[in-house]
Amino acid sequence: MRLKSIVFSAFIVFFSASSAHAAAGVIDTPDQFLALVTKITNWAFSSLLVLAVLFIVYAGYMFLFSQGDVEKAEKAKKQLLYAIIAVAIAILANGIIALTQNLLTGDGSQQPPGFIDNTNDINP
Repeated sequence: MRLKSIVFSAFIVFFSASSAHAAAGVIDTPDQFLALVTKITNWAFSSLLVLAVLFIVYAGYMFLFSQGDVEKAEKAKKQLLYAIIAVAIAILANGIIALTQNLLTGDGSQQPPGFIDNTNDINP
């Protein structure tokens, strides 16, 4: 029950912060809208990763204190699996958002950070 109230509180804080930011200024251009979406998704992504780490620690705690009880150990394994799936979904969601932003802005020429373009170094 306590976990549900923590998750609910996190969502309340998230939506109040995002609505307060949106109310602070008028969004006039698509770039401002994308900047707002990026800020919100980055905050949500970070929050989900922190929450997933907490669930992984909780699953480890459950597994450690199962004391040989097969049912408790299975419950801990399922909790760990669900936390890992949540991390994977969060990473995929972040990638989908970045892909959608690239498609909407029409700037598909951006290279990933650290990318080295050696095509100009080739002598014919």
